[in-house]
Parts: sequence; C-alpha cells; structure tokens
Amino acid sequence: MKNILIVNPIATDEWNEYDKEYFMKNASEMTNVYVTNIDKGPKTIESVEDEVEAVPGILKVIKENKNNYDGFLINCFLGPGVEEARKFVSVPVIGPGITSFYIASLLCDNFGIISPGKEVIEIVNKMVHSVKLENKFAGVVELNLGVDDLLVDTEITKARIISAVSRLIDNLKAEAIIFGCTGLVSFAEEIKSEIDVPLIEPAAVSLKVLEMLTNLRT
Repeated sequence: MKNILIVNPIATDEWNEYDKEYFMKNASEMTNVYVTNIDKGPKTIESVEDEVEAVPGILKVIKENKNNYDGFLINCFLGPGVEEARKFVSVPVIGPGITSFYIASLLCDNFGIISPGKEVIEIVNKMVHSVKLENKFAGVVELNLGVDDLLVDTEITKARIISAVSRLIDNLKAEAIIFGCTGLVSFAEEIKSEIDVPLIEPAAVSLKVLEMLTNLRT
C-alpha cells in the first residue's frame, strides 16, 4: 500500500472531509489517502501574497510528516511551497497546476485554463512560462468570482464556467480545458458531460500522477 498526504494549504479544515472522500473515490485500491491543512495562513489562495503566507505552514506539515508518506500533493492549483518542500523529502511532491499543464500538453496542442478571478492570471501565465509550454497555451478566462463565491450560487458558477469554456474554444481555439482552481472540483463531472473537449480536473489528475510517481520508485 502507498500512503499519500494531501496538504490543503489553507488555515481551515472545512474542506478536509469532502476532499478525503473525493480523493479516495479517485484513488487506486493500493493507495491510502490522508488529508490535512495548515495551522496558520490564508483562508483562500488568490494572490502572490496568499501563496507567500501559506508556505511556512506547508513546510511545517511536510517536515513533520517527511518519514510517514510515499508522496505529497499540495492541494492548490498554484502549487505554493512545492519547490521548497522538495528540499526536505526524498519522495515526490507535486502541485495540481503544473501537473495539469503537462497532462494537457499530451492531449492537445492548445490548452486553455478557467480561473476564478483576474488576480491569479499573471501567476498562471508565469507558471506556464516556467515549464516552457507557451507554445501549447491558448490562454486564461476568468469567472470573475472569488474562491469563496464559487459555491454560493452553483447555477451562476456553472453558467460562467460554460461561458468561459465557449470563449476558450471559440475565441482562443483551445482543444482541452483545465480547471484553474481545485475549488471547482464539484463542477467537473457535470461540465464534462456538456462539452466536446477534454476537461482536466487538476486534483484528481494530480492524484493519479502522484500514484504513478510513487509506484515508479518501488
């Protein structure tokens, strides 16, 4: 059995139970999934400042658990603290955003990203540049919603997602769509059934990649 720790890089445990259920549903039979959150830091991550604030708590969790798990997933699309955390462990540490970029690049020649708000668009652009996938990047379309607003009125959020998908496909010629926030996870199945291009839900995709990476180390 492989043991994987999902680190929610926010200072609240309100998503832990839901996330554990979701990840266990997507995990293989040979994977145990555990979920935790940081003690101190932001309640959501929607800016560079939020990322910076989250990193100390993330590293604290990694250091305390470095000998207990076969892999770590920092459960935020922006992947705060991933590079820093890798310095403290000899097992894989990944984030959903860059992992999703790589998977999308295998599926198509032009992927697009849906982001909750405008604040993170520049961060996402830098992330794509950091892995040199600009030639396969259609662009980002925002929902004009904060992370905390995504589930306030799910019909509004869904309508904005569909509109964003249309803009990415019709205007930017995207051939695959990435949800640019793990907070959109509950919309994935329904949206998949309504669009004609692949939809990458980064949390589940990253879990499967992490399982593969841990298996390659055995």
